[in-house]
Amino acid sequence: MRETFAFILCYCNPTNVPSLCDKFKVEMSLGFILNHTEESAFNFSLHKINSTLKQRGLFCSSFHLPVPTGDAFEAPLYNKLEEQEDSKRRIASLNKQQLHAFNEITGAIYNRNDKSRYFYLDGPGGCGKTYLYSTLLSFVRGKGHVCLAFATTGIAVTLLKGGRTVHSGFKLSVPVLETSVSSMIPASADAQQLREAKLIIIDEITMLTRDGLRCIDILLKEIMNNAKPFGGKVIVIRGDLTDTSSSPKRNCR
Repeated sequence: MRETFAFILCYCNPTNVPSLCDKFKVEMSLGFILNHTEESAFNFSLHKINSTLKQRGLFCSSFHLPVPTGDAFEAPLYNKLEEQEDSKRRIASLNKQQLHAFNEITGAIYNRNDKSRYFYLDGPGGCGKTYLYSTLLSFVRGKGHVCLAFATTGIAVTLLKGGRTVHSGFKLSVPVLETSVSSMIPASADAQQLREAKLIIIDEITMLTRDGLRCIDILLKEIMNNAKPFGGKVIVIRGDLTDTSSSPKRNCR
């Protein structure tokens, strides 16, 4: 919504911008409000809005909006030692199937000769998929590398440390149509974070339409300048196929 608001300022010439901003202040602070005060969350939102405006030669001050203070919110910094200890503890408690998946995925990350770089985890709720995700996140971050986690629902995001929604993280439109493309700018900080990611996890993939997955594929190919699926990134996606068993046929895609 922050990016949409910035686009409205750039191209729609709204009247009384401060009032419009105040009206949707809470909605634009979503994603920050859980871990910050209301004031800090709004300040981070202004940083994001200002960043989008700057790419078009504008600033918050150009529209009489408050000027964001302090440093912009970036991806959280993780303590390598804490992540290493957490991953060791988790790895030791993985069951046979989880450990096999863990070894296959980490092998793809750190062995460039490994041909398999795309993984799909399937299974009913409660079988340990989220625990495996958390283990992978801690393991990769413990090495000082970027590991990004996304989910199609806000509830699923809360189970992934440092997670974001798919629509926010990949800048997808709502709804995603057959003609939709990601609005992410290749020169942006978000795009750079995707470039640096050793592993990308997408949870609840069965809740995403094929057009959403297509947009992600095209985006990663573009920012990685790589024609391979998902730009050659190591991708782990998860979905419970039983979630779609009761879906009407004409709504399936």
